[in-house]
Amino acid sequence: MTLPIVEVHSDRGITERPGILALLYAMYDRCELRAHDPQRPAVWARLMTSTNVVAMSSALHDPHVPVVVALEPAETPSSEVADRAAALIVDTSERARDLGEKGVAVSDLAIDGAAHPPLGTFNRARRRAQLGLPKGFVVEVGFGTDTVSDAVLPSALSLAAAVAVRGDCLVIALALGTPIVTDAASAQRYGVRDGVEVVVADGAAAGSAARELAGDERRAARLGRAATIRFGRGLDARAAATSVLARLGGPAPSPTRMLRHRLDELKTPTLDDRALHAITACADLASAGAFMPARR
Repeated sequence: MTLPIVEVHSDRGITERPGILALLYAMYDRCELRAHDPQRPAVWARLMTSTNVVAMSSALHDPHVPVVVALEPAETPSSEVADRAAALIVDTSERARDLGEKGVAVSDLAIDGAAHPPLGTFNRARRRAQLGLPKGFVVEVGFGTDTVSDAVLPSALSLAAAVAVRGDCLVIALALGTPIVTDAASAQRYGVRDGVEVVVADGAAAGSAARELAGDERRAARLGRAATIRFGRGLDARAAATSVLARLGGPAPSPTRMLRHRLDELKTPTLDDRALHAITACADLASAGAFMPARR
């Protein structure tokens, strides 16, 4: 079994572009990523992490290999790049819309949404009841009144009737579809709006606003759905990876594809009991919505 090879070209350390790094992680189960290797010239596609990479010109003039180009914030692509690229990666959904069908948004704040699938209001309430948690279970983090430890924070965010959260954990809450109260600075950073995707409250008022939100199930459900939609617009590296691969004509998502590929690399017989058990377990987890891919 072989995976399509995407050759990645960068003019600097890839860790300087965390959104692109998250995108590459999200692509990893559907293609093989590698740096340029003159000894292995055949590639399916090329991904340029900026328009300044040394190989940009030759890549644009190679008619046989499609190219994906990541633009810098506020950068306008040249006509050659805009015409030749199969996809243009930008940092906001607004810029992606301006670029038409080639635009793909992935923010430097993006994470892999498959690791934190959204959970609706009804399912949250049912899980709280099963675990013996209060109906109005509220989580506070980042306001100096943290109510849970970092180790259990994602689980707590997935169960909460509402959260008061600011800082980096906000993006996980958005992915989970959690009803959110946050401060004005975090709302601006993540591009969420008061009364649309979140409730904005500062300081000590945030906890009170979260408890009030937890008591209004209809409003909480509306904000939770809007939060999930906002997350999918540039903050979900998995959605961006799917968009990039679709524009390249690539394979559809398959949680077991990379596992089969790695088993082949290890020369594990396809019908080996251990291989079949691993593949079956992976497929069962995926169908249950519990597949957790590698994250940055």
